[in-house]
Amino acid sequence: MPDGCLLSYPALNLHPPNYSPSFLLAIEDQILPYSVLKLCIKAYIPEEFKPDFDPFISPVLASNELLEQLPPLIIVTGTNDPLHDDNWRLLHKLQ
Repeated sequence: MPDGCLLSYPALNLHPPNYSPSFLLAIEDQILPYSVLKLCIKAYIPEEFKPDFDPFISPVLASNELLEQLPPLIIVTGTNDPLHDDNWRLLHKLQ
């Protein structure tokens, strides 16, 4: 088990219809538009996997029992990151 993990701009909820305020603000972002995020998800997750039920694909959905087994985490995120809200959601679950 590692002593800790550094999560830098992590994608923590890959359930496609995940519409949080930070995601909606970035939907037409010039650098990282929604269409690119959608392509990334499709590239990494085969269709037979269910990101809305699998905590190893969408860690923000993990149970408290599973989260308690993790080493200490540091989460780095930006204010305008489309995945910003999911980072905060995981942080609150970890606390």
